Amino acid sequence: MSSGDRCISLVDVLADYGTTEDELVSEASTRQSLMPGDILFLSGSLVEGLGNRLSDVDAYVITGRALSGHLGRRNTAFELKGLVVDVELISLDELEDLLRRFESWSTGACNVSRAFGFWEWDFLHRIASGRARLGAAQFAAIQRRAPLEMLARFKLDWSVQFITRSQVDLAGLQSVGDWKSMLFVAQGLLGYTVDCLLAAYKFTNPAPKWRVRLLERLPSSWESRLLGRGTGLPASDRYLGLHQPPATLDADSVYQRALRAVAFSRLVVPWSEWSLLDGSSAEMPGLRGGSRSRPDKDPTLPSLALDVQFRYREGRFTVCKLATPPLRMEVSCDILSALALFDGETPPSYFEGLAPGGGWNEAMTSLQDINALTKCFQLVAGPFTDYDMESRTGP
Repeated sequence: MSSGDRCISLVDVLADYGTTEDELVSEASTRQSLMPGDILFLSGSLVEGLGNRLSDVDAYVITGRALSGHLGRRNTAFELKGLVVDVELISLDELEDLLRRFESWSTGACNVSRAFGFWEWDFLHRIASGRARLGAAQFAAIQRRAPLEMLARFKLDWSVQFITRSQVDLAGLQSVGDWKSMLFVAQGLLGYTVDCLLAAYKFTNPAPKWRVRLLERLPSSWESRLLGRGTGLPASDRYLGLHQPPATLDADSVYQRALRAVAFSRLVVPWSEWSLLDGSSAEMPGLRGGSRSRPDKDPTLPSLALDVQFRYREGRFTVCKLATPPLRMEVSCDILSALALFDGETPPSYFEGLAPGGGWNEAMTSLQDINALTKCFQLVAGPFTDYDMESRTGP
């Protein structure tokens, strides 16, 4: 069943309950005692085509009146012929403060999640995806101050910030043998990686529950735009496969799963940054070639460590090592694409089939050279550390 078969629109839900948008707006206006100049807009999963027949309707009122309480904590609800309608109240002063902070936010800032709360981010998305029913001209002016392109970059920076934290956490947990905690941190990292990917396609909804639905909207060519080996899977299937926990939960299986999650993140993050920051959604430059399949007995290239990250900023690709010893090294996209093959699954023969692009560094044309680079800067993953509590604590 496709996402289109499962998702229904606001019109469909209203028809099921024997009502209309006009009746909904009239009821909300009466219950909230709306004044001239107030803005009422509809948003949420039903407006975006993500909802189902049990979804409620999300309505928002922007008013010049003084309101008690805090932004995001004025939720009221009512029933209209059995349909639940949630209403949020926002003052113009609160909205102006939020929009000014958003307009002055610097892309690439490392503290985006500290400067904004999750509800503020969600509300900015609700504005961008909303549809005005009262005060359309005023609402259009508000929407122009929260453009989709900037919201996508906001989502990207938010997600990369948490990916970075998760990689540092995974490296720390691995060093003390806490594989049980690693399982859940790796799951979180995968979610933020998907958010990066969706941001590059301008899907700015921040709600984790819609990740799979939004992945189903990506083009079939999504994987060919990334570095590394392709699987031929739809984006949602690739995510679900990586998200599936090991059949046997132990230190080694969880460690290997975390390494795969981080390897996928290294493919997604630089492409998402390149795509959004350069204003292009085309295939990233780099090396392509080879085949995904391999005989079971073929050797594989090692995995890069949990704290190794690939980034793209200001026209430069970099390899970063987040934990001790820290490292930030600028590389060509061809070198980056070669390093992306160090995922614990790719055979050396795949590397040999790659075709260098125009930016290929002639000083590094062999697998041996790339392998030497990974060892020199301690980029390759080591064995899982078994933490011996008794030897650490003493008698």
